[in-house]
Amino acid sequence: MTALSGTDLTARSSTRDDVPPLRVRSQERLTRLAIRAGDLRRHAGDVRTGDRWLLVVGGTAMPLGLLLILIGWYGSAQTALPFEQTPYLISG
Repeated sequence: MTALSGTDLTARSSTRDDVPPLRVRSQERLTRLAIRAGDLRRHAGDVRTGDRWLLVVGGTAMPLGLLLILIGWYGSAQTALPFEQTPYLISG
């Protein structure tokens, strides 16, 4: 093996004074996260009205659908003739 002339191959640990400690960096990240999460909360106000409408429509349509199913079942259960049950089957 030949030695490399003019090349220093010793391992050195480098310390960087400009890199803040891990605790400071994580605190900065948490601060940025809190600020951006606050922005999300402010912009979400418009969506809440849409969610409210979906809740009202779903809360109305669900019981109405169940009521229509019960009415159809009652209508088809009152007869034993298949041709009288078919309209309830098709409409339901």
